[in-house]
Amino acid sequence: GSLVVNYPFDDDEQGIAIYSKSPDDAVFQQLALSYSKENAQMYQGSPCKDMYPTEYFPHGITNGAQWYNVPG
Repeated sequence: GSLVVNYPFDDDEQGIAIYSKSPDDAVFQQLALSYSKENAQMYQGSPCKDMYPTEYFPHGITNGAQWYNVPG
């Protein structure tokens, strides 16, 4: 797996994998960032270079749809 904080949402109302901001999007991002900052390796954004050399998550966080979709 990857060392990253994934915040909602993964899809829109039709189930399409796009960044779908929730009314609490800013809160989710702040919580994810607060968590990530407590783990120096996660916060770097490229924690698994051997397994996923091109994977990068700015500040160790990502929106679900920007990484991979989990419908539902």
